[in-house]
Amino acid sequence: LKQGESLLDVGAGTGAVSHFAAQRQCRVTHTDINAEAVADLSARLETAGFGSNTQGLVSDSDPLPLASDSYDKIVCLEVLEHTTDPRQCMGELVRVGKPGALYLLSVPGERGENIQKSYAPKMYFDVPNHLHVFSKSDFLSLVEDSGLLVKEYDTTGFYWFFWMSLYWIEQRQNGVELSGAALDKVEPPYSALLQKWSTLWHEVLKNPHSEAMRRHLDDLLPKSQIIIATKPEA
Repeated sequence: LKQGESLLDVGAGTGAVSHFAAQRQCRVTHTDINAEAVADLSARLETAGFGSNTQGLVSDSDPLPLASDSYDKIVCLEVLEHTTDPRQCMGELVRVGKPGALYLLSVPGERGENIQKSYAPKMYFDVPNHLHVFSKSDFLSLVEDSGLLVKEYDTTGFYWFFWMSLYWIEQRQNGVELSGAALDKVEPPYSALLQKWSTLWHEVLKNPHSEAMRRHLDDLLPKSQIIIATKPEA
């Protein structure tokens, strides 16, 4: 990210990406389908001194209320699986990017999603949560068919796949049934079991010999698949 660049953060949620870009003096537009989330993020960016260089929009991305060829960088993390028509959403992302724009996209890993179906609440795979499970080839095709050029594909997040798995089985043990948006329910204080998993993983990260093991785990059961892509120059 370079000073003065324009960044679009689609499905911004709590806004970590938007805040990161604003700190680097980018012009930031953040969107979300949840009006309360947009208002909250806008207020926090204003309080942090970034209000004049950021804007928030309530949008489901069908369509995006933005001009074509407007943004240098577009970020869409863990959003496409929630949309009714991922191809339509991708078309909008491509439309608003400038020629040569860089894209950072992610969706959940296929294997982890299918495993969670055996113990996560059924609502996790219904509106407004995960409507689509993408294989690697599905994800690549979605991006390439939209007209973008894929530069890199990667996987990451075994830690978070396992963290969510522990969370789901605890919720089931406690008799909690999910309704509405799943991630809105995942908030502190966290249980002793989740804290122990975090502590264990922190110790693993400190071990200088753990990198190869962690890489294999991220490949085997990733929380996320990631694509970096570009929009062809005109």
